[in-house]
Amino acid sequence: MATIEPRAGRWRALIRRKGVPAMSKTFRTRAMAEAWARRIEDAIESGTLHASRLSDLTLGGLIDRYDRETRALRPVSASKRTSFEHWRRALGDRPVGSLTGADVVQFATSRRHAGAAPATVQMDVGFLRDLLAVARSMFDLPIADCIGDARPSLRLLRLVGKPKERKRRPTADELAQLRAYWTRRLANELPMRDLLDFAIGSAMRLGEVLRLRWAD
Repeated sequence: MATIEPRAGRWRALIRRKGVPAMSKTFRTRAMAEAWARRIEDAIESGTLHASRLSDLTLGGLIDRYDRETRALRPVSASKRTSFEHWRRALGDRPVGSLTGADVVQFATSRRHAGAAPATVQMDVGFLRDLLAVARSMFDLPIADCIGDARPSLRLLRLVGKPKERKRRPTADELAQLRAYWTRRLANELPMRDLLDFAIGSAMRLGEVLRLRWAD
């Protein structure tokens, strides 16, 4: 029997069955949570939902599928791709159905120890949250809400946070040092020295600049 419980103004359905990974999903109303739980339990009992559906799918495999099936609609950004690589190195071999809130907290802790700022970890967690949400809605995979389970601890331990406000502009000397650095690094690299000045003059982000074409 599924467990239906209130959660931050919403309703969470939790299903635990032997031989099937624990599954949970949060809904706006109790009736929606109960309907989802009945559908999943009926699928388990009828044999249309097997443990192998998730047990053979790793987080790395899910990242690959997400990239493959959404690339034409919206290519993965450089920031998201870098974040996914961190998740892949940490938990890529883990079956996605077995991920827990504790796994997310451990990942965030290791990222902070490696020097990542709370805002960067917040972004990493957000990217995984979006990935799992797509897996649930687009791929119809009953994956537990490990992000929701982890959030109280992430906040308590101050592993995530908002970015620090920038309070000054770079000095002329700092810009000169950057130009000199990029002049030495131009071989086989992006023309960052020119992009630096263009970005300052246009106030565009690097991703926006790199999407420009000469025709623009």
